[in-house]
Amino acid sequence: MTGKSIGLVFCLACLSVPPLAAAQRWTELNIGPFYVYTTGDIGAARDALTQLEQTRWVLGGLLESKDLPSLWPIRIIYTNVEKTNPTPQFVWQNATYLLILPPGTRPPLDQIAGILLDANTPRLPEDAESGLRQLFATLEAKGSRVTWGGAPPHPDLAWARMQLLATKFEYFSDFHIFLATLKSGSTLRSAEQNAFGKDYQTIEKEVAANLSAGTWQPVPVSGRPLDPKRDLGEHSIDEAVIQGYLANGSHASKPNAGEAASLIKAGVRNAPVYVAAAENLPPDQALPLLKKAAQLNPQWAEPIYRQAQLATDPAEKENLLKKALQLEPREIGRASCRERV
Repeated sequence: MTGKSIGLVFCLACLSVPPLAAAQRWTELNIGPFYVYTTGDIGAARDALTQLEQTRWVLGGLLESKDLPSLWPIRIIYTNVEKTNPTPQFVWQNATYLLILPPGTRPPLDQIAGILLDANTPRLPEDAESGLRQLFATLEAKGSRVTWGGAPPHPDLAWARMQLLATKFEYFSDFHIFLATLKSGSTLRSAEQNAFGKDYQTIEKEVAANLSAGTWQPVPVSGRPLDPKRDLGEHSIDEAVIQGYLANGSHASKPNAGEAASLIKAGVRNAPVYVAAAENLPPDQALPLLKKAAQLNPQWAEPIYRQAQLATDPAEKENLLKKALQLEPREIGRASCRERV
């Protein structure tokens, strides 16, 4: 997308963002779905991007996916501009995940793991999801050297379970089997017994003892062979684009149908804009917009699911629902359940 188009997408919010200092030189660093922007310490930005990519690599190994995808780009802007996120939480707006942080802030790897889990797994048991995200919050990467399992800010039983199973010698080699079993719909009890060949109560006693001990040391985990200076993309980026992203981060509402239609007429090619433009239109007008949105992002289930809602042929409706469910089993599964209630 051109800088002009990005500006159009963000124009609804730009007036709320203070101008950046004049003549700032912005650098974009990129690998996979991750983009990090800075005007300052390039080394610190490389380090942040390395943390993100090693999180994706380690989780991909556990989920047996060599190139774990994200449904949308994930962007972090390091800036002293006061319009940073009120809390360090990613926002989703205009087809991107965005976080604005002060320089030197460690990226929230638990949120990165959560975004990637949402995109690549069905809903796991709550304790498993919570513990796994906390485990990734402890990941530390120095190039190809990666560790995890050190003390988190707020340890609980869910954390202690994942830390034990991912770091103890007799368990860690089968940790991916444990997760695969959870992905298939098993309970924690069944997954533990299936993966580790031990009685559930025996393992849970170890988990409780691990939490009580409180002596957690980081251990090595297999990371991606990575040279940050060689393997990370790096180039200058127009300040107007950053201004647009800053506006994006401060304005979390999507355009209404009328605004979206105007953006499309102005030349914007953005899947969420096409979905917004289809709101409340008759099926014969909404379907072309939803089909275009699906073309713009073939991995996004929302426009396919909405096509299924408008389909009158039962076979077509079923096929569209199956496709949407394959793409996003969490969100579409929940929506389908709500429809049946």
